[in-house]
Amino acid sequence: LLPFLASAEGSWKVAGQSGQQQWVLIDNKREKDTDLYQTAIDKLCAGKSFCYVLFWSDPKMIPTSLPMSDAQSKAMRASWTYNAKTGYRQLIWSCQIVNDPTQCF
Repeated sequence: LLPFLASAEGSWKVAGQSGQQQWVLIDNKREKDTDLYQTAIDKLCAGKSFCYVLFWSDPKMIPTSLPMSDAQSKAMRASWTYNAKTGYRQLIWSCQIVNDPTQCF
């Protein structure tokens, strides 16, 4: 695993990937800091025409391969998808992070 990348907003690190998916570990003390996720997205997706980032705050729940388990899926904190070709962009949250039925899983 890579060391946490410090930023003004908090800490996160890329903990794995599969294909174009990037798996990010968010500092569990900052998991409700939505700006921290945006900071990671901005850094990881800069200049890309497609970007798919999944976030966890528990390092034991980050998958090492796909398909991920139900437990790993339920432990996910957020998911970002961006496709420049279609203009699609969506950031959805675990309802434990953002309790809004239109934005959470």
